[in-house]
Amino acid sequence: MKKVVAIGFWSSILTAVMVSLFFIALIASLIKPELNYLSYIPCLFLPWFYTMMFVALHYMMPKEKRVFTLPAVIAGAIYTAYCSGVYYIQLSVIQQNWQQTASDAFRNFAFVPGSAAFALDMLGYVFLCLGALAASQVFGKKPLEKWLRRVMVINGLFAIPTIIFPLIPMGQDAANLASANLYGSLALLGWCLVFIPVPILLARFFNKHAVD
Repeated sequence: MKKVVAIGFWSSILTAVMVSLFFIALIASLIKPELNYLSYIPCLFLPWFYTMMFVALHYMMPKEKRVFTLPAVIAGAIYTAYCSGVYYIQLSVIQQNWQQTASDAFRNFAFVPGSAAFALDMLGYVFLCLGALAASQVFGKKPLEKWLRRVMVINGLFAIPTIIFPLIPMGQDAANLASANLYGSLALLGWCLVFIPVPILLARFFNKHAVD
């Protein structure tokens, strides 16, 4: 059990670190749009730490509560598969070849609203939200657990706008794309502030069990 708690604690800390780096990279991309690729780097690793965080939580729970943590683990695995693939393609294909290859060849792979990569990424984050919502149900009435339940439910509700946003028709002209990217970045900054309490509180939860 000590190893499970240690994995849970450090994966929670690393999840918080990745979200913080993502937040900083988003701000940098708003100042200099050519730096937008920096946000892909922490997001490439974030799904793995997020999933391990819930794997550890799953093994800490009694069997009757694992019906809630198992969906979180499954959702995390789907989130990892979708978003790791999207960000790896952005860093390894788009960034390396965009200037040398006709843009039409990469239209569906470019990370812009309306592309297949963008839709797949948003779907991945829907699973992130749903995983947090499912796992929230394992926590009880102790102060720390009550806060965990609250922030995880709030994050779970983000699944609704996340799945709707890619379905909204958007023009493909430069002005519409720039506007969509700006509002998307601002929304992501807000999401970072809402999500980061989850791994921080989970780190405290795991640390408390390590002491106990």
